Amino acid sequence: MLDDLKRYEEALHSYDQAVKLNPDDDRAWYNLGIVLVNLNYYQEALLSYSQALSLNPDDDQAWNNRGIVLVNLKRYEEALQSYDQALKLKPDDDQAWNNRGIVLVKLKRYEEALHSYDQAVSLNPDDDQAWHNRGNVLAINLKRYEDAFQSYDRAVSLNPDDDRAWHNRGIVLVNLKRYEDALQSYDKAVSLNPYDDQTWSNRGIVLVNLKRYEDALYSFDRAVSLNSDKDEAWYNQACIYSQQNNIDLAVEHLAQAIKLNPKNQEIAKIDSDFDNIREEPKFKALIDN
Repeated sequence: MLDDLKRYEEALHSYDQAVKLNPDDDRAWYNLGIVLVNLNYYQEALLSYSQALSLNPDDDQAWNNRGIVLVNLKRYEEALQSYDQALKLKPDDDQAWNNRGIVLVKLKRYEEALHSYDQAVSLNPDDDQAWHNRGNVLAINLKRYEDAFQSYDRAVSLNPDDDRAWHNRGIVLVNLKRYEDALQSYDKAVSLNPYDDQTWSNRGIVLVNLKRYEDALYSFDRAVSLNSDKDEAWYNQACIYSQQNNIDLAVEHLAQAIKLNPKNQEIAKIDSDFDNIREEPKFKALIDN
């Protein structure tokens, strides 16, 4: 990382000199923009790309890169305009279509985002990230879970080492009530990234649905060992202990869940998972406090 940083700083100096010597060299301005992005100097990169485009307005890649910078600056409408210009110049640029989809999601224009991702994967059906992004908009924003599953399935077939795609595939399989398949997805995700507390927590929820409570407790334990502030995992453990009539552990874990998120107190009041211990003094004291 330090070596990369040093190389970028050296490149920055070189391109700075280049544009000073020849301020009409659009490629030098373009390359300066690339270096500035790698150094996270987004405002300066925007100026470089804008200068490159003032010299060569037909450079589709400069328009695309300008859009990326504008997304990082959270200037989404302007980013969309840049991607639209890039695609006007080069309509078969799958990466520009993918990037356009990303910014349309930011703008909450989900159907249009889906159209952009459709264009991206039709132009490059081997782009796992475009399939992943397509799955995200279908699952998270449009609630089209079967279609989302197909996209995630394609993504992991192209890149089987993408733990996030496996994780998201698991989520849509839960929504489709395909719990065994969801468990397999989460198993794959944690094998690739055993440090993702959310995947461990989601895996626990699937195991509860499969009535494999001891395995679920193990998953929730892993989640809170990685993130002790994960109230949902503490709460779900409390539910299991309640169903096992383990009053002390149920109350202990529920108390921690409430401490982390006071809304859990109100949820527990009407949660049938606690019916077993609802009349127990320790439980009543915690809920009524």
